Amino acid sequence: MNVSQLANQLKMTPNELLDMLPRIGFHIGRRAIKVPDSQVDKITIAILRHRKLEQLKSREESITEIRTKGKHPEKKRDIELPETIVVKDLSEKLSLPIPADSFLAVYWDKASFPRFLEKKRKLFF
Repeated sequence: MNVSQLANQLKMTPNELLDMLPRIGFHIGRRAIKVPDSQVDKITIAILRHRKLEQLKSREESITEIRTKGKHPEKKRDIELPETIVVKDLSEKLSLPIPADSFLAVYWDKASFPRFLEKKRKLFF
């Protein structure tokens, strides 16, 4: 395919296309007139991806401040954690609830937990 046709498809000039190809990993010479048909799709996808990344980078650079919805920003706090901790205890220390749909939200008493483990061993081992 001609470089000018590909450039028109991508809405750019042939010179811009030829400048961009080495930057995105295609080794096509600066004076090339044609691009191999086997690489046209790969080039198109790579250029569209490159444009999207550039758009995201410029958008990210334009962000100057991140605001929270709450009235007060969260206060930093230090907590002491033991070497091993149960999720329930961690949530209490952090003053955070455990999601109800989470597997970790199930509370076990000392009698039911060994029976649960025994069932799981039978299923998986």
